Amino acid sequence: MQVQLNINKETTQLEQMARMFGQEIVNNRLVIPEALGKGFIQYLALPYGIQLHHYQYNLKHKIEVQGLNEEEDGLYMINVNLSTRTLEKKIGDNQVSLSRAGGSGVMFYSPGYHSRGHNEVNKAYEIVFFAFPKETFELLTQDEQLSKMPTHGSFCMYHELTEPLENDLRNALNFQAEKNNAFVYQGRMLELLGRIIQEISEKERNTTTKLNHKDIERQFMVKEILLEHIFGQAPTIDQLAQKLGVSPSKLKSDFKSLFGSSIYQYYLKQKMEIARKLLAEKKGTVSEIGYQLGYSNISQFSSQFKKHFGQSPAQFG
Repeated sequence: MQVQLNINKETTQLEQMARMFGQEIVNNRLVIPEALGKGFIQYLALPYGIQLHHYQYNLKHKIEVQGLNEEEDGLYMINVNLSTRTLEKKIGDNQVSLSRAGGSGVMFYSPGYHSRGHNEVNKAYEIVFFAFPKETFELLTQDEQLSKMPTHGSFCMYHELTEPLENDLRNALNFQAEKNNAFVYQGRMLELLGRIIQEISEKERNTTTKLNHKDIERQFMVKEILLEHIFGQAPTIDQLAQKLGVSPSKLKSDFKSLFGSSIYQYYLKQKMEIARKLLAEKKGTVSEIGYQLGYSNISQFSSQFKKHFGQSPAQFG
């Protein structure tokens, strides 16, 4: 099944999905038809023309979705993927289940970027979309703290939320008492949107080159390859470039543009986050965890951990 959504001010995603599914909207909420699966889509109108859509679903069939976001009348989009991802690994004598190597992924893109994607069958998803017009984005970027954000041209950025912000967003989405008070709930969501944009803006990015869909897909392939090698050693830049059919310089430049860090910095950050989680849950000794993460020299592991978190693994554990 294929679904096409037009991202604009006139029609919400909720209204378009209701027409496609032949379902009635009740209290700004659309229930997924049983024939397709289970779940819902919730809509909230925020001040400054901001649209918020909250999706929770588990579908029986694959659905391909294309979002058409024209440059002239489109909206700025922030897509927060709160769906969990599990990574299984044995550390010492312990079987460890990790939910993602990093925080929830956020895609922030300007009008002119069309999105596309599909679900896996019988897998639970939770996604939040914030959409807002150009004048709202210009108002936001007047804040000195957001001075690094591009103020013209097309861009597409990826970010992983910090744990406190991710937890606050999850709690707000699930806190029914706040939802019953529209004024409080709107204020809470505006605050969270501001924090998301501020986190994204803190990274230095190369925004001079517009990434096309193929570029973006290629960089997410790089990300997946890095995460597959989180326990061990990552491929070299040359190996990645050869595998993906692109020059090393373009690979590095596009990755920095999308993710806001070098390939090595991203990989190291994910490795350190896994190490922190394993140590906090006492899933192995410092040496066991270091070796499993690909360090033959545990002093190097300890040094990088301390540089990242301000304390050694032994002190943290």
